[in-house]
Amino acid sequence: MLSANHVGSINHFTTVGPQPSELIAEGTLALEMGATFEDLLVTIHPHPTLSEAITEAARGCRREPSTTTATRVEVGSNRLLHK
Repeated sequence: MLSANHVGSINHFTTVGPQPSELIAEGTLALEMGATFEDLLVTIHPHPTLSEAITEAARGCRREPSTTTATRVEVGSNRLLHK
């Protein structure tokens, strides 16, 4: 889960599910550098990997459609779900 403050900087990053340690480093870096959803969207994430979930979560927070068929984002709750 991602959330941002009123100026667009990410202020919350949560990961749950299998292998959360694969994702937490990028979330920690995003928080430390004051990253925005745009920063996450322009970061290259290899396919297929768990790190793609970060891009999809950022897309959901910006209310953009998902680009993969393996995941979908519940836009209202900003949650990324794996099929």
